Amino acid sequence: MRSETESWNVSHSMRCGHCGQVLRVFRLNPEKARVEPYCEHCRIYFETAPDPLALRCSGCGLDFATIRFSERLGCSRCYDTFRDSLLEMITKERGRKPPLFERPAPSRAAMARHRLLHDVLTTASERAELNPSSTVDNGDRSEPQPASPGAGEPASCEPEAGELVVRIRVARNLPDVPYLSRLPDPERRLLQEFLLADGSSVVRFFEERSPAYATVRQGARRISADGSFEIRADDEDHLRLAFFLRLPVAEANANPASESQQGEPALREEQILKQIGRFEEQVLATLAALDEHLWFQAHPLFGFLTACPSNAGNGMRMSLRFRRQSDPAIWLAELAALRRGGLSVRGSAGEGSAIESSATVLLPVRDSGALRRIVRLFLRTL
Repeated sequence: MRSETESWNVSHSMRCGHCGQVLRVFRLNPEKARVEPYCEHCRIYFETAPDPLALRCSGCGLDFATIRFSERLGCSRCYDTFRDSLLEMITKERGRKPPLFERPAPSRAAMARHRLLHDVLTTASERAELNPSSTVDNGDRSEPQPASPGAGEPASCEPEAGELVVRIRVARNLPDVPYLSRLPDPERRLLQEFLLADGSSVVRFFEERSPAYATVRQGARRISADGSFEIRADDEDHLRLAFFLRLPVAEANANPASESQQGEPALREEQILKQIGRFEEQVLATLAALDEHLWFQAHPLFGFLTACPSNAGNGMRMSLRFRRQSDPAIWLAELAALRRGGLSVRGSAGEGSAIESSATVLLPVRDSGALRRIVRLFLRTL
């Protein structure tokens, strides 16, 4: 994703009304969530008249220049409005076209839950239009900003020495509701209550699914007692789920006798892969049931829809996090090899963070080849 300060250089004759210099840069104006001419000398944006030929989403009003710059969509209609451009963007990033997506029709119960939410949000929107002073809305429609280092993640995601932490993150969005960056504050709060309130349909689903999914409310999220499961409604998507698995590999293999019986590290590698495989299957089974329980945004060409088009498809991403144990030079060389192999590697303090004492490697769910490479790297650096 481009940063707020990144820009496009352009050639045109528009000039700054203050200093007279030719404006040669467009930047994303965070206050208006759109791309505008920017004077680098005066450090101000200039509003331009809407281009009558520019295609805009009928649902949220975004144009593709802003979407391409921020890599964030405003609503599900953006996928149809900019279908060809988004398919080209996703195909270029993944190296292949997304497969066609088949999904059973939502159940009657799921439709009824959606109608309830739609009625609540519609009533709130109408009330705000009739009496704007009755609700608090700061009018902010800016694109979501990257989280501060370490913000928003339970302590369970930070690995100890010799430990591997596996996370599966899931993004889902509800139909006919703009993404959070375009949703007014009153509706956003109602959406959070619909998803996170004690006894809500989502909370009951997980509590009935497994005692391990019982959670406690903490603002716009819910976290399980041991930190191994999290529900969030404060990110760019309506619903974010995170499942964590901790593998104390070094401790489990500290007994020389057991290691001699088990063989070389290759056998430990298979043990780790089997545990992660079981974890994946458990999460996938839970999600299959959830996707029947609630009605989520989906598209035959893009799969489950997300605010960031690169996450569309199954809406899932796996990451493995581990601490540096070996020489820093060896550590960085190994991570660089993963990058050259097409994997995303970053620091453990969030998107864009530097790699220091620990690293996070992202990969698609069920990518057995990439998973094996990361586990081997982890074992080599113990």
